[in-house]
Amino acid sequence: MKNTHLTGRARNRSRWAAVAAALALASSGFALQAANAAQSFIVYDEGDSPNPLNATNGLIFYKAADLGWEVGGEDGTTLSSITELSYTVASSTGYAPSFQLVSRYSDASNTDKYARLAWEPYQQDPAQGPNTGTFANVQEGDWWTSKIPGNGPGTQSDPQPLSFFGVGGGAGWTSLKIDAIAIHQGTTTESTSLVTNVSYNGESVPLGDSDNTPFDQADIDSAVAAYAGTHHRVDNSGIGTSRVSLAATPTHGKTVGLKREGTLGKAANIKYQWYLSGSPVSGATAATYNVPSNAKGKSLSVRVTGRYNYVAFGVQSAAVTIK
Repeated sequence: MKNTHLTGRARNRSRWAAVAAALALASSGFALQAANAAQSFIVYDEGDSPNPLNATNGLIFYKAADLGWEVGGEDGTTLSSITELSYTVASSTGYAPSFQLVSRYSDASNTDKYARLAWEPYQQDPAQGPNTGTFANVQEGDWWTSKIPGNGPGTQSDPQPLSFFGVGGGAGWTSLKIDAIAIHQGTTTESTSLVTNVSYNGESVPLGDSDNTPFDQADIDSAVAAYAGTHHRVDNSGIGTSRVSLAATPTHGKTVGLKREGTLGKAANIKYQWYLSGSPVSGATAATYNVPSNAKGKSLSVRVTGRYNYVAFGVQSAAVTIK
């Protein structure tokens, strides 16, 4: 996830508009209804994580999928103002998603920093814990820190009561504010979970177009297919919204670069391989390629591999004839 906080609310909302439009096509009408209650649950979307897809009665979360809702208005809220948090996982193929608090804090230089606090069902018990069920009053359980620096108590390996973090949590931050609540599916397994209810201080967060149609495995299957088509393919054959192309028409005896577009521009562990007339060129593994003087008339392409949202992928450019 991107290391930002809610000072970029306008950007988050505009990003969500684009994501929602794409998902509407991919998943037959993903929709978030406006809340009628006193709390206005505005969608908080960090942009770098895949969004869940909707079933008829909830949201389907996959590996690394994440969605949040702002609470407390522009100034956020405090831990002491949180009196009730709960969510229901009606179906899961593995570990249930975590309930998270998107927060910010001030460091020693009085600079706002981004952080998350996470409540995991399995961490409430030495065993794996439940994969499905209604997890009520999660504010009273044990939480761990995500993206908060420091090596004292409250690090990821040492879950603590939520109140622990309101007084610094041993990591050296102050003035902790909660800007949003979120549901996040883990990144270490291929679990798929259906979330049918999220509650904040006694108010239900709108999750989609709920009706009386029962949820079944076919909902997961169809949503998985849509998700793979719009986000990434796990067979290393490509990534949905990424493109790679040559930066210019290649000319013999000159250097040519490449352009990475879409989510490929955010990927990590990037590697390159250049190809002449379809054959890999030994040692040509940089982001630029010195075209040989005798290569005129041959075709040139490049393959880019890496990882995005914890999934390996590979994208190949079109072959271009060398001038």
